[in-house]
Amino acid sequence: MLNLSLWSLKQDVFRLEEREYESPYHVKKTKKNRTSLVKLKWIANTPIATLTESSTMFWVGYDGDYITAFSNDEHFSTIDSLQKIIPEKVELVTDDYEWE
Repeated sequence: MLNLSLWSLKQDVFRLEEREYESPYHVKKTKKNRTSLVKLKWIANTPIATLTESSTMFWVGYDGDYITAFSNDEHFSTIDSLQKIIPEKVELVTDDYEWE
């Protein structure tokens, strides 16, 4: 449970990097009978993907219910080209995502 499964078609585009995170919510912290609201912070190893020219990365969703593809390869550039290489019973759903 909560394992991450990623793969790339041509080269290894993944690395682990330490990143600092901050909770989006405040929690109550009591010290010497004084309570204050703070945001929790922690450092965790985070998978980082760097896509080069004609790269494709797949992310397998929880329980294998879906696969998310990130690609700049022309073989995966349109729904029509994808439909040619996947089984007919697979339903394709698209969503626009902009990288920052």
